[in-house]
Amino acid sequence: MIVPSSSIKTGTVQPQARIEAAICATCDTEVPDYRRESYTPSASLPSTPPAPVDPTPIEHRRYSRGGLFRSLGGLIADRAETAVEEAKGKFTG
Repeated sequence: MIVPSSSIKTGTVQPQARIEAAICATCDTEVPDYRRESYTPSASLPSTPPAPVDPTPIEHRRYSRGGLFRSLGGLIADRAETAVEEAKGKFTG
């Protein structure tokens, strides 16, 4: 059900007979919505979800130190980038 913004503000929601298409805000194309009854998946999509790659529970998996350090390095780099941007803002603004 599509709800007009004016109805949200006033608190009165009335169902609409016509269902509007979902439109991408970036490229203005219609986006298929799997929640609607009219949705039919394309033939290229698999009919069943893929099986999990590793059935071992996460708490029993083994990781290498190199892999852990690579992922930790990515997290540190993201935080450092944020800190640098904040520092730039303090000095320029």
